[in-house]
Amino acid sequence: MTDPKILKEITSNLSILYAEDEESLRRGMVKSLERFFKNVYVAKDGYEGIELFKNNKIDLIMSDINMPNIDGVEMFKTILTLEESPPPFITLTAHNEPELLLTLIDLGIDKFLLKPVDREKMIDSFYKVCSVINDKLLIEQYHANIEEAYEESEKQKRILENKLKHIAIDKNIQQAQIKPKETSEQKQIKEEKKQTYFEMLDNEDSDELKDLSEEMDTYVEMMFKSKDMDEEYIFSFTDAIQKYASILNMYPLFMELAIPMRILSEDIKKNIDTVKQNQNELAEYFESLHFTLENFRVKVWGNKVDDPTFFNNSFISDINLIIMAVSSSDSNDNGNIEFF
Repeated sequence: MTDPKILKEITSNLSILYAEDEESLRRGMVKSLERFFKNVYVAKDGYEGIELFKNNKIDLIMSDINMPNIDGVEMFKTILTLEESPPPFITLTAHNEPELLLTLIDLGIDKFLLKPVDREKMIDSFYKVCSVINDKLLIEQYHANIEEAYEESEKQKRILENKLKHIAIDKNIQQAQIKPKETSEQKQIKEEKKQTYFEMLDNEDSDELKDLSEEMDTYVEMMFKSKDMDEEYIFSFTDAIQKYASILNMYPLFMELAIPMRILSEDIKKNIDTVKQNQNELAEYFESLHFTLENFRVKVWGNKVDDPTFFNNSFISDINLIIMAVSSSDSNDNGNIEFF
């Protein structure tokens, strides 16, 4: 016999659908099932069983055969039409149902338990069936982790490529411009701003920046995955950028970051058709910007680094490059932006 404690280790996160029309049997079985399973969904007939299956994530089904309205056989047939890979099905049956048993065997039933149900046999059946369920879930999770790791790797690769591209463009711009030296007065003002930096940061603003960052990341992911992103989502994205800028604008040290963010938000709105036509290409630039934004938020607002302006140049560079791309009048033959 399987140790009930061992069974509970593999069933504690699973959900079972139990269908039985006899109230006395149902009441006693539910108490037993609740000791092992995370969720126990109870149906009085096949109809209720089907509805519960439609509206909940079910890992295992256990059902009587003879029930009013819709019996166990018809319930199983219906579930087979609802899901390509239905969960395992354990049938509770009496000795006098040979034809129904043959029907269920043909349908691919997983286990039979005779009434009255022997507790030891039930636990053994649960263990065998749920071990298979758990193995399947582990494999699915393994593949999901691999896919997630691959997507994260590709994301970091795109960000790095864009950062290198931005560095090359910035270098060319800097070579064409002579940047005036910082005066002693400007240095003093900058130092005074830094000194009050730690006292200024508000925890509520920090929390809101985190929420906005997560919101923007969601929209960027949608740009990659959607072929034709709805304007409503793009405008929501610009609203998030605008709100982020509004928070930064309340702090003198970060005002120079707020201005280009506001310009970016307005330019996206004004050039919405261009953004939609080139959303996949622009998504890489937005992804790079979000990467910088998140580093800025974590290091400056979270860790309170010594130099809160460290990310300013990268921040402003990312924004200006997107503004240039969004507002560009240069087009190729297909009407798309010629990216750098």
